[in-house]
Amino acid sequence: MDEEQPAAAIRNLYTLPHQEYIQRVEGFLDCKEWVPMYRPGLTTSGHNTNNYSESSMRILKDIVFCRTKAYIVVTLTDYIVAEWEDYVEKRLLHHASDREALL
Repeated sequence: MDEEQPAAAIRNLYTLPHQEYIQRVEGFLDCKEWVPMYRPGLTTSGHNTNNYSESSMRILKDIVFCRTKAYIVVTLTDYIVAEWEDYVEKRLLHHASDREALL
């Protein structure tokens, strides 16, 4: 990416008539580590970011939820807190002992 492209995009932003949108984007631009255009070495090309989020949701649904159907927010929250803690604990123990844990 050329150094001029981000600067041109920011200049173009200030020509927009939507002041609230500009303020919102300025807040994001202040956090430079969040903005991909400021991180040229970041590997988010293609569908990498989408694949990461999809695989995280697959782990949550398959392993943590065990495909349980719970529609009440309180039940989901309780299930996530209890099961997610067990899952993470097993993963950490596996990593620490370098052994296969029963997931």
